[in-house]
Amino acid sequence: MKFKEVLIEIYNDAGDKVRTLKSRKPKNGLNRVYWRMNQKGVSYPSRRAPRKDAPEPPGAQVLPGTYKVVYTYGNVKDSTTIEVKGDPRVAVSSSILTARQNKLEEFYDFVETMNIEMTKWNDSYGQAD
Repeated sequence: MKFKEVLIEIYNDAGDKVRTLKSRKPKNGLNRVYWRMNQKGVSYPSRRAPRKDAPEPPGAQVLPGTYKVVYTYGNVKDSTTIEVKGDPRVAVSSSILTARQNKLEEFYDFVETMNIEMTKWNDSYGQAD
């Protein structure tokens, strides 16, 4: 069997998937994948439809905490946990970070609504070339 990519899923401590990454086919030896500690974002409204194989858009930085990383390659799975810590140089309370996260989620909901409306518009008037 030949598989083309490694699927990497990142879950927060509540078990919610916060990000999905894909890497190219691994090579023998050490393979690196970079996660910039951001969660899944949203695609912004556009007249052009996103490609089917487009990567998941990046979003806001995740909150400090423990995250589970699950690697899947074909029918083989493995996982590990990592701890994301806040920047010790910046004194920001967890309540402020959580409030910021909640406002970003409201904004993402608004953007998703705009995407739905733009899709309706594209269906009615055709997509741009």
